[in-house]
Amino acid sequence: MHHADWLQDRPACGWLEAHAENYFAAGGALPALLDDLHRDYPLSIHGVGLGLAGPEPLDRGHLARLKSLIDRHQPELVSEHLCWGAVDGVHFNDLLPIPFTRESLDRVCSRIAALQDALGRSVLIEHLASYLRFDQDDIPEAEFLAVLVRRTGCGLLLDLNNLYVNACNHDFDAATFLAALPPASIGEIHLAGHTRSVINGEPVLIDTHGSDVCESVWQLYRTAVQQFGPRPTLIEWDTDVPALEVLLAEAARADAIVVEFERVGERPARQQPSQFDTTRPDLLPDSSRRLDAWQREFAVMLSDPVAPRGRAAIYHHNRRANFRKALALEYPLVERIVGAEFFDKLALDFMTANPSRSGDLHHVGEAFPAFLAGGLASRGSAYEYLFDLARLEWAWQCALIAADAPALGPGALAAFPQHEWPRLRLQLQPALRVIESPWPIHTLFVEHRREQPAIVQLTAGGECAGVVRHNGIVEVHRLEESDAALWRALANGASLEAAVAATLEATPAETFELGAALARLFTLGAVANLAVHEPDA
Repeated sequence: MHHADWLQDRPACGWLEAHAENYFAAGGALPALLDDLHRDYPLSIHGVGLGLAGPEPLDRGHLARLKSLIDRHQPELVSEHLCWGAVDGVHFNDLLPIPFTRESLDRVCSRIAALQDALGRSVLIEHLASYLRFDQDDIPEAEFLAVLVRRTGCGLLLDLNNLYVNACNHDFDAATFLAALPPASIGEIHLAGHTRSVINGEPVLIDTHGSDVCESVWQLYRTAVQQFGPRPTLIEWDTDVPALEVLLAEAARADAIVVEFERVGERPARQQPSQFDTTRPDLLPDSSRRLDAWQREFAVMLSDPVAPRGRAAIYHHNRRANFRKALALEYPLVERIVGAEFFDKLALDFMTANPSRSGDLHHVGEAFPAFLAGGLASRGSAYEYLFDLARLEWAWQCALIAADAPALGPGALAAFPQHEWPRLRLQLQPALRVIESPWPIHTLFVEHRREQPAIVQLTAGGECAGVVRHNGIVEVHRLEESDAALWRALANGASLEAAVAATLEATPAETFELGAALARLFTLGAVANLAVHEPDA
């Protein structure tokens, strides 16, 4: 939300943290933003989607994207959550709680070791805010965390809002929890806000990251600084984000508390010895299966159309809310046209038919255009045009995160004698997409992005749209049919001669002028490489 402020003004701040999955893009503006900011600020990468405690092995694709992100940016800190989030390939895209048992301890230790081996570095593990405690629990949570540290060499990310929420929800003493943690393991501290709710007549605190840090959490921060000493401290504010000045003021308050303790010479308190010995795996042959069975039972509850009673309803709601939010970010124009209330229903129906299959929600809407075509935007419907509009919105999303590639200028053609031009193969940008429609799709796209869109006459005829990323910015251009045909043929790997033939077959010759069409391609930065196509022997 405040990207421009950071890029332009470089406000005074100790460091920055980025959610890993938000920057999994292969190229474009998002990873470039982190490159830019990391030149002036230390950086932490904070993962939310790996699911260390799930019943299935770590997702290799997700882990590879995380490693690529970390290898590129070389952040000072890397962290993940102590949670699970998927069963049988279906992702619930929430930080789901675990029972604190020997089974889950052994599983998480194994996964943390695999994660650290893959990344080639130690990671910090964050404990969750939770709304349920389980009958299976047989290890105190703080001691569970201490054993993770001893067994794996990981560090801990201490979220004091999570701790306060849990202490209130589950009626335990937060100071006792802090005293059981190994001081040297605390690599980072989070501070955030929460909301108060009532479920079945019972007060519950919910970790929302949508308000300022409450006084009780600030007091816990004082205790933590006294016990552990200064640690990198982040203000987390993910929803209802306020003005940047408010965030910086919260961060300044955290800095002032550290300075206060440094001034009076406070020293970290000594850790209380652990009373629980879990230094070695102690699993029965069927114990992991018991944990799997419990998680699958929990997954069935999350998938039920009817919300459960009690605090479990919070997780049921979170799954739907997170999915709906991600889908709306990918298809803002569809949401604007049909309205928020009807979009809620569309999102729920779509999630039921196409549940998330990734810990990264940024790809959740890939099948949404086809889903619309089978229902709301089916042939003959008043909303039939939404299918192509959704296709164009998805093309925009794909262009945003496509891999980087050089953009050649028109002068690149001069390197090849004209007699070789017919055999030239123009490699187009990975971001390039072509959308052809019987509807005025480009006009619809442009108008509905305006604050006050004009009425678009659907009977105005079809349009073609070309999506490119030029100088880091995703652009959508209206194309003539001949340009669309040429772009499509070149994108499919045709030589220039074959692409021209395909264009002339699809459009009248008098509407196509090759020189002008090539000039437009190069001007838009759409050509990444040129090579002479050698025909097969």
